Amino acid sequence: MSSTKKNGGMTPRALRAMIIMAMLIAMTVVLDRTPGLSIKTPGWKIGFSFIPPMIAAMLLGPIESAIVYGLSDLIGALLFPFGPYHPGFTAVAALMGFIMGLFLNKRPLAFARSEREWSGIRFFPNMLLPVAINCLLLGLVVNTVWVAQLYGSKTYAGWFTYRLAEYAILVPVQLVLIPALLKLCDLIKRSGSLKLDRRGSEARLKEISRNESILGLERVTELLSLMGDPQDRTPVVHVAGTNGKGSFTAMLASVLKAAGLKVGTFTSPAITGVTDPFRIDGERIDDAQLDSLLERIEPLSASMEEKPTEFEVMTAAAYQLFADEQCDIAVVECGLGGAGDSTNVVSSPLLSVITNVELDHTGRLGSTTAKIAVHKAGIIKSGCPVLFGGTDPDADEVIARTAAEKRAPLTRTDHSRLGFVRCGLDGTDMEFSGFGSLHLSLLGEYQPKNAANVLTAVELLRESGLDIPDDAVREGLANAYWPARFELLRRDPIVVFDGSHNPDGIGLAAKSIGSCLPGGRAAALMSVMADKDYESYPALLRGSVVRVFAVRPALDRALDADRLKAVFERGGIPAESFDSFDDGVRAAYAYAKENGVPLVAMGTLYMYKEFLEALETVG
Repeated sequence: MSSTKKNGGMTPRALRAMIIMAMLIAMTVVLDRTPGLSIKTPGWKIGFSFIPPMIAAMLLGPIESAIVYGLSDLIGALLFPFGPYHPGFTAVAALMGFIMGLFLNKRPLAFARSEREWSGIRFFPNMLLPVAINCLLLGLVVNTVWVAQLYGSKTYAGWFTYRLAEYAILVPVQLVLIPALLKLCDLIKRSGSLKLDRRGSEARLKEISRNESILGLERVTELLSLMGDPQDRTPVVHVAGTNGKGSFTAMLASVLKAAGLKVGTFTSPAITGVTDPFRIDGERIDDAQLDSLLERIEPLSASMEEKPTEFEVMTAAAYQLFADEQCDIAVVECGLGGAGDSTNVVSSPLLSVITNVELDHTGRLGSTTAKIAVHKAGIIKSGCPVLFGGTDPDADEVIARTAAEKRAPLTRTDHSRLGFVRCGLDGTDMEFSGFGSLHLSLLGEYQPKNAANVLTAVELLRESGLDIPDDAVREGLANAYWPARFELLRRDPIVVFDGSHNPDGIGLAAKSIGSCLPGGRAAALMSVMADKDYESYPALLRGSVVRVFAVRPALDRALDADRLKAVFERGGIPAESFDSFDDGVRAAYAYAKENGVPLVAMGTLYMYKEFLEALETVG
């Protein structure tokens, strides 16, 4: 924890900063005072001793950079003198370091948390101004005063003219080196190579948050405010809905990337690791980058009276990530509901999307689609366009009323525009009027409807000013990747994973088995969470599933495998249960191979990682 003191009362964060600063001071002295590494004459010096203080500015902040530059100048003058010394040089060096930190401190690594921290580094003002101030004002105008006092022999004007050549070289050299140093510092921060308290992002997340699921925006709003409200620095498409949110997010992000935009995405749940939800241009961030984000949040979380939840911290990290990466747009998926979901903190989303409204999480959101729609409609913001892709009339009435109250232009996906659909192991082919024939990389009976929502969203985003060519639409849909949603994992035998986990999703999975898999029937490896409406699953899967292999993954919320087996047997589908998850996977795989039927693992996203690991051991 950030408040825990170690090493004689010093926090790991402060200790790390001290070590980094000591290294940079030593480097500065070496570069400044070693013969051959710089060119010196009385009153004139050209070298690269400015580089370590610049690195301190970029990694740490203005105070630390000032200490590095000032102390290195003083230490160098005392231990390795070259000509007379004036304390004015040290004062100016410290001021130079401070100015560098104000303009170049993009993402602080240490304990400095300046309100002047920049979300992005630009040539002007971030690069040009500190070089101009430091070289021309402080280095040339001010330091020439001390040079004239110490060396005499010339007037101030004479020394000024003499030293002009020095800065005619230093200014362009510094402007050329700053972008390279920024990239170097980014690599250092992302690699985590300077961390002394490398707990890993998952461990840090658990330490700085509470492991609960609580609806409400008070905590996440406070946390984001302490962070400088990064959620309002990136245009956001905010996505809610019962089913299809993840597929919609993946397809739209892929289209936007193909259109040349830098796209951030935040999805849930994390199914293979804590970094799962965070992606830039479709690529998951690494653990070191997430840990760096969480490290910055850590002291802010500790300062809050009420500790934020894990998902709230992850949401805050996502919005900070998008701001840091200077994303052109972000597609953000709600975790649960909408109104009280921690992602619902963007004041003016570019577009709010509600993919559909079906029965799920009824214990928390309500027992009817109308009640659930109230939560989903909570993402609608005043004057901001909203898209509804569902067909439930009760939900539609709630969403339309909310949109009217908030004067938010409402568009409904016209599913009558959706034409020929063919689903196979190589993807899905469809037609949508206005876009013609399209190929989807994603499998599943339900994906054309998700794609129809994406295409309607593209039309709305075009109206808002985004340039999204038709070629980008085709490329993006053909290349989109979204794991665990009718994902083809093997072909002999056919193995598919589908994360359907509510009655609507199970029903769509049954249709996908019938239309997308050869023979139209499959064996099913099933696991469900105990709070789901699993009693309805046998009726939905009858005719599509020939045998059920019931398992229980390593999750407290999961239903006992024997109880799940009994549910399917009562529903007329042969079933067997397994105490060991791996044994269940092996038995299901062997049955599929021996009987020439596909195997579909389904019922919850939470067994995806465990299933992949078990699958590696069979075949």
